[in-house]
Amino acid sequence: IHGIFPKASANAGAFLCSISLSYPPYAFHKLVKRQGAFFMLGWLEQVNESINGVVWGPVTLFLFLATGIWFTLGTGWFQLSKIGLIFRNTLGSLGKNRLRKNGGISPFQAMSTALAGTMGVGNITGIATAMTLGGAGSIFWMWISAFFGMMTKYAEVLLAVRYRQKGASGYFGGPMYYMEKGVGSKVLAIIFSCLCIAASLGVGNMTQSNAISLATNQLWSFPYWLSGLLTALAIGLVIIGGIRRIALVTEWMIPFLSIGYLTCSILVLILRADRLPEAIHLIFSSAFTPASAAGGVAGYTVSQAMRFGFARGIFSNEAGLGSAPIAHASADSSNPAA
Repeated sequence: IHGIFPKASANAGAFLCSISLSYPPYAFHKLVKRQGAFFMLGWLEQVNESINGVVWGPVTLFLFLATGIWFTLGTGWFQLSKIGLIFRNTLGSLGKNRLRKNGGISPFQAMSTALAGTMGVGNITGIATAMTLGGAGSIFWMWISAFFGMMTKYAEVLLAVRYRQKGASGYFGGPMYYMEKGVGSKVLAIIFSCLCIAASLGVGNMTQSNAISLATNQLWSFPYWLSGLLTALAIGLVIIGGIRRIALVTEWMIPFLSIGYLTCSILVLILRADRLPEAIHLIFSSAFTPASAAGGVAGYTVSQAMRFGFARGIFSNEAGLGSAPIAHASADSSNPAA
């Protein structure tokens, strides 16, 4: 353990050595037992930091950005040139063709289902965390991540629809299917599926339930177990009906949540309009040349802004994560591009 996580093991060893000289055997045993959770927490934090350093390191962030730029240039700036097509097949299909002939869901329902995983925690908590850890400059890199991430998401959704399968209850698919059918690698499909399950437990469930329980406890003094139980019951009533019920619920909820989110955001901008020029200047200056830093520290600050901007941007829009294509693969669309 010391060879992999020297900081955590060294601190634990120093602590044990110091208290063993001051406590009798039985008291020492009880103290170590009480501090077991503390040591485990420190070890888990060290493991998490080590993994994050690799997963959200320069190589991964470069691949995310390069992939988005590659698809953007290769499709002739599709997210701008075909914006009319995008809106016609998403917002334009609102309220139309609810009963799909092939037992699937509409493109708008698929989009709503995918957005349901990013609204709230992804767009609010994720951005606040990015600003806290990466500074105001991370907002700029979140914009860049979102713009080029559109094409990354478009590519993975298109492939999911192209290589999806037809079952008794409709279409189903995702990255695991186009990895197996398109790339021809069942090993990659299995690895992705296992990692997707782990990510669903962490990012998809723990983060969301933690944010809900903390908010309800602080606002209304709800016990954590009660908010968790009510959340589990509400979600269970939805997912027990399968993808169709999930799509039906999100189709009605997401428009109202989106309107409320945008309305509150615009209201804040109007009420703080006098601070907008200063805020915009701070975002751009912090993204490239932080005024409060110099030399190597400035470079480190910019790299942190880029790192957390891209990381939290991906957490917010899910571009490249592979979760959104699973929902979009269920859409009853004859054309993968539409």
